[in-house]
Amino acid sequence: MSSKINKEYPISIPEILKILSSIDEDRLTPIQQRVLDYASKFSKVDPDNASKLFSILTSDFEVEPELAVQLVDIMPQSVEEIRSILRTGRWRLVSTEVFAKILEVLDSFRSSR
Repeated sequence: MSSKINKEYPISIPEILKILSSIDEDRLTPIQQRVLDYASKFSKVDPDNASKLFSILTSDFEVEPELAVQLVDIMPQSVEEIRSILRTGRWRLVSTEVFAKILEVLDSFRSSR
């Protein structure tokens, strides 16, 4: 059976957890099982909340999707950590206040798992 990729886009670890958890474990390939184990250990946000957080980061703060996924996966705990993730392009010129607002949003989702 061959698969065709219709669209390619970044997804977060919590979203991977949701997708693989929906499949019966007996049907998972060994690599899918390993990815599921990894996602279970390192997912820091509930999958449904991860989607909401991703939407807020990309729409309200105009974070690029790839960087928004990194923020959701890592869930940085300080402005400095956020700055190190968003260190490219226009983010070099963004004020500390914007990073602090992003941190507030991340903190509001932090205890959701």
